Amino acid sequence: MQTIRQLRANSGESQAEVARAIGCSAAQVAAWENGAAPLPDHRRTALAEHFHVTPDEIDAPLGQRAQAEAEIARLSAEVSMLRTRLDELEAERAKRGTAPARRRREPDSSAS
Repeated sequence: MQTIRQLRANSGESQAEVARAIGCSAAQVAAWENGAAPLPDHRRTALAEHFHVTPDEIDAPLGQRAQAEAEIARLSAEVSMLRTRLDELEAERAKRGTAPARRRREPDSSAS
C-alpha cells in the first residue's frame, strides 16, 4: 500500500495538480495526506484511476474524528461483551447458590 503523498511524489505532481485532476481542492488533498479528514470512497476511486492503482492500494490515514469514532465503537462492543459475560457468571453463581447475585452498578448519570 502507498499513501497519497507517496503516489503524488512518485508522479511528480503537486497537491494542486492532483486536486485539479480529480475535481477537488488542494486543501482537501492536503487534509487526506495528513489524516485531518477521512478519504471518501468516491475520491479514493478517483485517486486510484488517476495514479493507475487499485483503490485498495491507497493507504489513507483516518481523520481524527473517524479514528475516535472507530475507537468508541470498539470500546462499546467490548463493554457490551463484558457486561454479557458478567451477567452469565452471576447467573451461574446464583444457580449454584455459592454467592448472592450482585446488582450491576449502572453508570452514574450525575458525573457528567
